[in-house]
Amino acid sequence: MNGRSPSSQAEWRAGWSYVAAAMVGMGVGAGLFQYVSSLFILPLEQGFGWSRGDISAASAIGLLGALSAPLIGRMADRWGTRLVAITALCGLSATFAVMAFMESYTTLLVCSAMIGMLAPGCTALTFSRFVNTRFDRSLGLALGVMMAGLSLSAFAVTLVLQSVLDAHGHTGGYLFLGALAIGLGAPATLLGTRGERAPRVNAGRIFTTSNAPLVALVKNRIFLLLAGAMFAVNLPASGVITQLRPMIGEKVTGNPGFYVAVYALSVLAGRILVGAALDRLESRLVAAGSAVFGAIGCLLLLQAVPGSAVPLALLMIGLLQGAEADVLSYLVTRNFARADYGTVYGLLVTVSLLGTAAGIYLFGALYDRTQSYDAALGVAISVLVVAVAIYWRLPTKATHPVPQQTVGDPA
Repeated sequence: MNGRSPSSQAEWRAGWSYVAAAMVGMGVGAGLFQYVSSLFILPLEQGFGWSRGDISAASAIGLLGALSAPLIGRMADRWGTRLVAITALCGLSATFAVMAFMESYTTLLVCSAMIGMLAPGCTALTFSRFVNTRFDRSLGLALGVMMAGLSLSAFAVTLVLQSVLDAHGHTGGYLFLGALAIGLGAPATLLGTRGERAPRVNAGRIFTTSNAPLVALVKNRIFLLLAGAMFAVNLPASGVITQLRPMIGEKVTGNPGFYVAVYALSVLAGRILVGAALDRLESRLVAAGSAVFGAIGCLLLLQAVPGSAVPLALLMIGLLQGAEADVLSYLVTRNFARADYGTVYGLLVTVSLLGTAAGIYLFGALYDRTQSYDAALGVAISVLVVAVAIYWRLPTKATHPVPQQTVGDPA
């Protein structure tokens, strides 16, 4: 291929199957469990007598297991994302099967750690690689469409999963999630990504990890800004989603699962809209705007605000959640060599998951201490203000990306 990028239409003709496979794989991978994990809080609380703080602590410990993200990212760089993604989905399914029949809190801790270790292999870290090696002009939109698969799945699965939990408890719920991972995710990835090629390397990238030691990467200004922003946005977003059902259950009537589904739809809208906006607007403006929406959404969930504001709050926080992965994938692709995409992304995922773990633990622990989510929401608002400031310090990006070149043999 010459130095010019293909048209948007040509990119979609050549790469649509990879986007579709990534949509399904992400839709039933570890990201789905983050969306629906709050539905398991009451069944586990009733079945085992564990407190919400206990359950949140287990989830947080599990996310610390995702310190494996840089290693998995490097494995994807060297061996290809297809093998990594399929292996992770099968391992995730097996872990859910163990959780279905667990009898102790220790098993919950171990399985949560396993989910954390496997998560990078079946989330945006790997699946976005299928997309960013095949799209340039429509990169933002392609990433948004890919990540919309998780939102669509969360919307549909939430409604079904609540019925499964009501009828069969946590055992049925975990088995249901395991069946989705191995029955849908693995086959879709296997069939939809045939002919996967080695990553494309772009000329003009500002930083290449393969030509510099790791210590140079962690001193890179853009890397440090992205790391700070990812920690800041993941803390409030994860805290809200993992406590969403009990949090809104105290403010609204009706089926709380419906509101969780509404949240999933708002994330879907955020992913598509933000992805398209990244192709047209200054990336730091798009990223900062999503954090502002998230802060307003958290403000609307405070107890002093009427319950009628809950749908608007979920819409705004969902936009934040939807933007996070789009923004990260887009900015890493535009600022770092694609041959090292998995390594850079993996390190940033580790930082973001530390924020996720902090948010999960903070929301549960503060509720146990105060019997209210207001203190946690106050912290979330403050952290998102910091995220806005960090995003604004990112360099201005050109609206026309650097032309791509394809190198390497099939992976």
